[in-house]
This record gives sequence, structure tokens and C-alpha cells, in this order.
Amino acid sequence: MYDTAAPTVLFGTDIISSDSSGSSGSSGSADLWGDTFTGTAEADNLFVGTHANSIVDNVDAQDSVTFDAALSDIVATSVEGNTIAVAFTSGTTAVIQTAGDSPTFNLASGESYIYDRQAASWKTA
Repeated sequence: MYDTAAPTVLFGTDIISSDSSGSSGSSGSADLWGDTFTGTAEADNLFVGTHANSIVDNVDAQDSVTFDAALSDIVATSVEGNTIAVAFTSGTTAVIQTAGDSPTFNLASGESYIYDRQAASWKTA
């Protein structure tokens, strides 16, 4: 049966802090990850900015990840196991940890894609 309840909408939590000199730090980590998103058991719409590196976890085919970027803003994608990494012209990367099949990736320019694991390729959604 189709669930007609409103989906959960999640926004990232900024985890990069600035000290008084204006430089950024991340609790001793070598990587500066800016936003972390975690999907729920419900259908989630996650809005991911390309202004900072992001981690998105616990998403699957019922979820969607929307980027504030056009297809031309994506310079590379990489898929390894349940991890999908998307690199942007801004120099940032979003790392998506899937709990199953690919979520729908929506772009600001209107295109939508999924990663088909069986065919090992991107397809329009």
C-alpha cells in the first residue's frame, strides 16, 4: 500500500567551526567535511549544497537527494560498493552511503538520475 504521509525533509548540519582568526577546523580531522545528512526509514528529501563537502548516509530508492548544481557542475562520479561520490566544480565532494538501491539524484537544472547497480551506469529517473 502506498504511504500518503508527507515525506521527511532534512537539511545538513554544519560541522565545520571557525576560530577567532577565521581559519576553519574540524576537530583534528584531515578532511574538512561541512554537512552531514542521515536518511530515516521514511521517504526522505535531502537538500545538499555544494558550498561544502557533504556526507549523506542511510538513503535508498525511496529517497531523493537534491543538489544545488547543474549537470555541468559535476566534474566526476565514483561508485564503490554502496558508496557514490560526486565531485563538483566548486572543489567540494558529496559522498552518499546507500542502504540499498540508489536514491534519485535531482539537479537544480531539472534533471534527475539514479545509479543502476545491475548495469553499473547512470540512468535518467
